[in-house]
Amino acid sequence: MNNSLERLLEGIAMALRRDVIPRLDDEYATGQALAVIDLINNMKPRVDWAVPPLLARATSQRALIVELENLLAHYPERSQAGDDFDATPVDGAGLQELCERMDSFIGATIRWLGMHAEPCAAIQTAQTAISQHVRAELRRDMTLTPRPLFAEIARGNDTPASS
Repeated sequence: MNNSLERLLEGIAMALRRDVIPRLDDEYATGQALAVIDLINNMKPRVDWAVPPLLARATSQRALIVELENLLAHYPERSQAGDDFDATPVDGAGLQELCERMDSFIGATIRWLGMHAEPCAAIQTAQTAISQHVRAELRRDMTLTPRPLFAEIARGNDTPASS
């Protein structure tokens, strides 16, 4: 489960104030860190999660849930998704909440599958579908993750490394 965007921004500002600024001995660097905190505080009410990646995630999760429902329909003891995931919010916060609910349902299905070790085709196909979904979601997340700045961090300055 992911934290809310507001909570992440608050955590960054708190870490700067609590851990970084007290260790700075240069007034200019302290001023720059305080400016970043001010920027973060001004961004909080104005930004939201990016809708296209969340929409892609929700669409992928919904497709997996439909597939799982079809594969495991003859197991009445398993909790069913029902219509809980049909409406698609238009904002990032709503999509994030929907994705978290679908993650919970998928997690419950994984736990249910783990309790049924019978080697039937439907359960094996459901496990395979979940594995493929997780791999695809990780690949999608990796395309959204910028490369880390290890070279710049190791040098201790903000000048880009020459190739």
